[in-house]
Amino acid sequence: MTFATHKNGKGIVSRAKGLRKSGSLVERLLWKALRTSPEQEQIKFRYQHPLSCYVVDFVCLSAKVVVELDGDSHDVSPQADAERQRVIEGLGYKVLRYSNRDVMSNGVEIAGQVRLVAKERLKLLQQQTPPRKSVAFSTLPQGEGDDGQTETGEEK
Repeated sequence: MTFATHKNGKGIVSRAKGLRKSGSLVERLLWKALRTSPEQEQIKFRYQHPLSCYVVDFVCLSAKVVVELDGDSHDVSPQADAERQRVIEGLGYKVLRYSNRDVMSNGVEIAGQVRLVAKERLKLLQQQTPPRKSVAFSTLPQGEGDDGQTETGEEK
């Protein structure tokens, strides 16, 4: 069996897949809370998703929101976490950080906060992005003197 590789990192997709399978209890609790959202149509989160050269805990691609859970491993290298956040924010994402302890005690409330931030970001991004014109309904400007008739006076 071969695993796909992400264009920005060799084997990062297989790493993300492995992280999804071995997720912590805290990650699974928040994942369940994020997935059971009434706004599931607009705001969809992905779990352990490759983004640049990193695998983020949760991401809403449409709203450009990343959620990172900070457990014991994050205490070891705060500089690495700061660099990771700088890169992700440089891609236009908003990074939300929560401690494992907070998620264990208030997971549903945190999921609600995350969805609210994602909804606000989605609105903001939609306002900043001009709507696309549909090719099927666009009208082409008529040339000078084009009155719908040929040179001989016949209708086109």
